[in-house]
Amino acid sequence: MSRLLCLPNDILIDVYKACRTVQTAIRLSMVNKLLRAVWLENNNDNRIAKTIITATTPAGAQAISYAVMETRVRASMDSDEQVPLNLWLPNLTRIVDLCASALAAYAERRKIIKDRHIMPEPMMVEAPSPESYYLIRRCVLAFEYPELRDALYEEVSKTSKHRLAEACDLQHFLNRQSSMKGTIRQGVLFRMRFYKPASEDFSEDDLELHEDGWNYAKDVLGTADWITYHPDTAHELLASIQGYVTNNMDDPEMPQPWPDFSQVRLLAEAKKRDDEQPWRRNL
Repeated sequence: MSRLLCLPNDILIDVYKACRTVQTAIRLSMVNKLLRAVWLENNNDNRIAKTIITATTPAGAQAISYAVMETRVRASMDSDEQVPLNLWLPNLTRIVDLCASALAAYAERRKIIKDRHIMPEPMMVEAPSPESYYLIRRCVLAFEYPELRDALYEEVSKTSKHRLAEACDLQHFLNRQSSMKGTIRQGVLFRMRFYKPASEDFSEDDLELHEDGWNYAKDVLGTADWITYHPDTAHELLASIQGYVTNNMDDPEMPQPWPDFSQVRLLAEAKKRDDEQPWRRNL
């Protein structure tokens, strides 16, 4: 340890970056005052921590972006306020673990299909990328926090056709084919699996779209994927992002109320005003 402390700061920074996990680097920074000073001085904007994560975590940049964004909105922090590492790191650990679990379950299901030589379900992608999982999670989060929807629209609009296909397949798997344990762990509602009613308390009304973030994600991603094949329907994505039902691929004969897409933003703003001022609904 004494030799380590004799190293110049630049080398000590490299030592930090060589740590296998951020937790290891944090523990190292607590050994003595010198190492702590180097850590604090050179970890502005969590630079060292992010370097370690991106080097050791698949799609680390996307994982960090999601963890920071989720932490910020749940803590009601300003968009220009730096989120402390100790707040978003636990979220990062959780979301990376959920991502790995989802991809492993998908791969296992794909293997079973191949081994049994049966016709695969609508899962065209051999192995979805971690990036596709974080895209799904951004959709789920945007349902809960509407202030994220403009950014989601920009991101989904620029997402490649292949990435959208990955996200759609993975989202479909998590909703329909994943094990019950995996479904619960991901936070997907039981009723989204479209099982037969287990009791008289279960109603078909529970299957309506957009009752939760996973239904919302299904519609947003499905609409975005559809638009890649039908560019003339691009206006539907904005409606979907705002929470309107636009993707009825599961039941094309089921009638759904379609808004005037040219007025969708005005409709969304009016709904927001009504939510904030309930008395307006009676006018």
